[in-house]
Amino acid sequence: MVKIRLGGWIFRIKNKWEDVSFEEALQLYHAKDVRERVSILMTPALPKTLKVSDSHLLALYEIASFITEIPEVVGDKVEVPNAREWAFKDFELCRQAIIKHPENLALTFARINQILGLEQQHYIEIGAKALDGINAVTEQWKEWGIFDSVEPTGDEVAAGIERLQAFGVYGIVNRLAEHFGVLPEVIEKRSVNSVFLDWTYLLEQGKYRERLEEVRK
Repeated sequence: MVKIRLGGWIFRIKNKWEDVSFEEALQLYHAKDVRERVSILMTPALPKTLKVSDSHLLALYEIASFITEIPEVVGDKVEVPNAREWAFKDFELCRQAIIKHPENLALTFARINQILGLEQQHYIEIGAKALDGINAVTEQWKEWGIFDSVEPTGDEVAAGIERLQAFGVYGIVNRLAEHFGVLPEVIEKRSVNSVFLDWTYLLEQGKYRERLEEVRK
């Protein structure tokens, strides 16, 4: 920790991931701005009544900038399940957490650990390994266009499609649930790999039938 003096107050500010508890890391994930992030890492917390100039705030954030970086060495104390076997719901929640902090992936460590329900004391290692797993899954299936974003038409925008887009690829769950005649909750509990396999098969089957109809005309 680094000792600093600010506005007549003496603070200590954390400057490495190893000093950040799981609870603090989860707060960092939800923090709305730089001041809040800095305050979470300070002892005592930065008083709301204490005015801090932008230059001082940036200096403090420079000390705490490690929170935006993935540690080079994360250890090997916990085995993280293969992301392909995660429940689809867990995978999508983790993916949405990444979308929230695409430029600061380390901020998602605690949230990912919370979703997966694994050991909190090793959240940094778990988060880093989970990120690798999520990346492997998206690389495997991206050629099928599952994660592609399509520019909506004017009519779709007017109708409020952005509210549906906020759910990411959850539309797959509803479509598969309709196809198999089950509740969406059943699909959410299935593995990522099986959900994407069924989805891509249905897509290709639909395209084949369209081409077959064209050939027969």
